[in-house]
Amino acid sequence: MKCKMIDSVNLYLPQSELNSVDLLAEIPNYLTNLREYQPERGGVAVKGTLLNMKVTVKEHGLFLEGSLPKYLKGNNIRTSNYQDVLLAFEKLSDELRICPKSLEEAKVRRVDYAATLAVNNPETDYFSYLGDKPFFNRMLFNESSLYYNSKAKNKRNQRQKLLFYSKAEELQAANDPNLKDYRNEKLLRYESSILKPKIYYKGSVNVGLLKDRQFHRQSINRWSKDYTGIKKLDALMKDFSMIKKPNDIYNYFLAVMAKDYGVEAIMKLPEEIRRHGRFDKAQYYSRLRNDLAKRLEQIQLGDRHELIRELDEKISSVASEQAESLMN
Repeated sequence: MKCKMIDSVNLYLPQSELNSVDLLAEIPNYLTNLREYQPERGGVAVKGTLLNMKVTVKEHGLFLEGSLPKYLKGNNIRTSNYQDVLLAFEKLSDELRICPKSLEEAKVRRVDYAATLAVNNPETDYFSYLGDKPFFNRMLFNESSLYYNSKAKNKRNQRQKLLFYSKAEELQAANDPNLKDYRNEKLLRYESSILKPKIYYKGSVNVGLLKDRQFHRQSINRWSKDYTGIKKLDALMKDFSMIKKPNDIYNYFLAVMAKDYGVEAIMKLPEEIRRHGRFDKAQYYSRLRNDLAKRLEQIQLGDRHELIRELDEKISSVASEQAESLMN
């Protein structure tokens, strides 16, 4: 079971794109839980809901925020794909009485790509094998959620975050009888939230672009590559079986480096050191090379940890299934 790809969106549709529609006069008629308030900059605004979607209507435009799968199907656990995205936007257009072409001009202020993976082990067991990611800050929250926040001078400029957490806990809290079949499963959720689409995609993004097949394909590839770019900590990082005396720690560190950079890169080190003229005696370089070769022969580097292999395969499978859905 895999719930996939576009999940939550945050959209803004300017009044200027709706020549014949008075947003404040018409849109509240289709909403529930209405509440009128006065924005800080003056004027009048109305908040309400359309099923799970949060809707804010202001004089200058319309704001929509929520999960498209939940809006379309009532939850974001069940399988969704590219065609479901199209249906969700079609439903929004119908229920808000907005021309589809006008809705396509809505600016995307945020979009989340996500998959819920049925895994073999407790969800949090995978966290310890997911290491650092370049240009991101790794943060474990209450041991139940793992975040990767893109580095920025302040939070408002953060362009993206990645998130891993247990979807099963959310299901139990929701107590939805329609999802009882999933409650005994271990469900790991992997989300990529694009917080600043204009920066992330290096250009403006609207609903019309989200519906474009090629753009959808590229976004899925980026979602997969964002996972691939996370440094994976395999079993070696927790395997101290090679350490039987104090000197063995050097073999352990050498094994970790070999897994990160490769044996060939390690064996090039003596020549790099020679180029910088670090040793006083020439024989030290050949001695170092021979010592490294001898140590590497004794080290069992092993394969990727089984949990990471499983995660690799499941995320690759999601990307492949999404590519197939674009062909229909």
